[in-house]
Amino acid sequence: MSNLALSSLMRSAIKKSAAAAGWEIHKKKASGATFPLIEKFEAFGVGFQYWVADETGQRWYLPKNLGGSAELRETKRLIRPGDRVLEIGSHHGVYMLFVSKLAGSEGRVISVEAHPFNAMVAGAQIALNQVENCRLIHAAASDRSGSVEVSDDSNASVVESQGIRVPAITGDELDAQFGPFTVLKVDVEGYEGVVLDGCRNILSRNPRVSLEVHCPSLASFGTTVNQVLDRIPARYGGTMMFRSDWQLRPFSREAVPADDIVNLFLGPA
Repeated sequence: MSNLALSSLMRSAIKKSAAAAGWEIHKKKASGATFPLIEKFEAFGVGFQYWVADETGQRWYLPKNLGGSAELRETKRLIRPGDRVLEIGSHHGVYMLFVSKLAGSEGRVISVEAHPFNAMVAGAQIALNQVENCRLIHAAASDRSGSVEVSDDSNASVVESQGIRVPAITGDELDAQFGPFTVLKVDVEGYEGVVLDGCRNILSRNPRVSLEVHCPSLASFGTTVNQVLDRIPARYGGTMMFRSDWQLRPFSREAVPADDIVNLFLGPA
């Protein structure tokens, strides 16, 4: 079967799956947008088809909106061909696909997403792009297996009650099944300390780390900025980006602010 015919079959399968859930996929229109639709994503030499599920997916992830994204650039710097990557918090799967392209056919990406809608969208990205080195797991990462509740919104976070109950799993459990991971990527809306507690075996091997620290939200889960940073090996170096100005700077533990969201791109110094 030709690549063109296979692509057509995959698109048809995605449309049928979406229709079963009450969705209809549209191609990009010249003006305005009817969701979901398919756009071409290209940034820093990496390209794929992007299933834009809603306005959030369009606003956050289209390359024209990302501009010269420091986060994408530093992610590309961290990932090497053949890497085994654990991504915790995939949202709509854009970074999942970006990383899978960088890891290549010899690499593997395990991507974990807690919110059911986001997990569906991320799974559709895998199908649309015929990605063979990537697996999406619908669960929340935590410090122990079981279940947790997450808020029913696009930027889902762990809540104590009145959320959606989903399975919980630790990074180390996934490492035992799919690892050993050489890269750990975490974006979990303030739950970072808890998630890293479930990744102790992974961290003991000194992987490269991409960590989004939601500093103002950490207290809700009983952790502080220093406690989160203490989970990262002491000799790590790299870069960091503050959301207040989107600028990259050398990583310094002492300079991480308690009132900002900070992206860390780290590895053994």
